[in-house]
Amino acid sequence: TANDATPSIVLAEFAQSIEEDERTLYGPGDVIHIDVIFDQEVAIFPSVDNDTLPRLMLNAAGAYAELVDEPPHGLLSSKLCFEYLVQEGHSQLELDYLSSETSLVPNDYTIEDAFGRNAILVLPALGLGSSLSASKKIEISHKRPTITNIDVDVPSGEYGAGQVINFSVSFDRQVVVSGIPLL
Repeated sequence: TANDATPSIVLAEFAQSIEEDERTLYGPGDVIHIDVIFDQEVAIFPSVDNDTLPRLMLNAAGAYAELVDEPPHGLLSSKLCFEYLVQEGHSQLELDYLSSETSLVPNDYTIEDAFGRNAILVLPALGLGSSLSASKKIEISHKRPTITNIDVDVPSGEYGAGQVINFSVSFDRQVVVSGIPLL
């Protein structure tokens, strides 16, 4: 019966917000969301008092994504959401997990089904259609975006109070701007 099956991972993918983002290059300070999907609902439970959340080990030197949007202990879900905050010094041409066998580390938690069976934490084989890198090619840069050019919409000269001058700032790669930047 279906209740006899041990839960296992069927898909690892970048979250929809990342897949829809046109950027393919991310750098320090950027946050990348990763979803791990199981073939049935699972729950997480703390196994010791240290409370180190489950992690997904990534192939950028020393990088990992940590469980976020943690469901309350015992609440069942077929999806676990992880978040990777890109750090200075991380660099990788194609972001992926380290290995299918050992990259999902439960740390101080257990991941179980409704019957208390521990989930099989083997991720899809690297490079397969259900693996992380198959959902989108993402490159990690070790440095922040730099300004390549600044233009203004008026000729050089003197301008007084109340006059509007629009600046256009170009970067060496796409950036995300929040709000209205002011000088």
